[in-house]
Amino acid sequence: MIKGIIYDLDDLMVNSHPLHVQATEAVLEKFGHSFDELPEKLKSSFVGMRVIDILEETIEYLKIDVSLENFYQERNNIFLKLVEERLQALPGLEKSLKLFKKNGYPIAVASSVSTRYIDLVLKKFDIADYFTLVISGDDVEK
Repeated sequence: MIKGIIYDLDDLMVNSHPLHVQATEAVLEKFGHSFDELPEKLKSSFVGMRVIDILEETIEYLKIDVSLENFYQERNNIFLKLVEERLQALPGLEKSLKLFKKNGYPIAVASSVSTRYIDLVLKKFDIADYFTLVISGDDVEK
């Protein structure tokens, strides 16, 4: 028996992968590097990880002399601006939310991304009222 519905945010609710890459690439360029320098095996290991953990591994692999916090903040500011300007909801998102709500299911968002980003998405697409619980990467260590 289904007791509730849990949505992931990135690439299930919204088409965010290109924006994540673009924001990371923009910051890497400032340090003379490119996202393309990372081996595919490393990039594929990033799936489901928190952005800050991805950036930590990226900085370490490319041996960039910068504080993780500064790198993360700069990248996050670029990403959130891209989200505001370009992020699109994936087809069927609102329809599925309406269906689950109509049938009385509690609905949650559980994602490794930041609370700030989740809140921005929920507000941008006016869907916050569908969710009874939001869990972000800020709420967990790993």
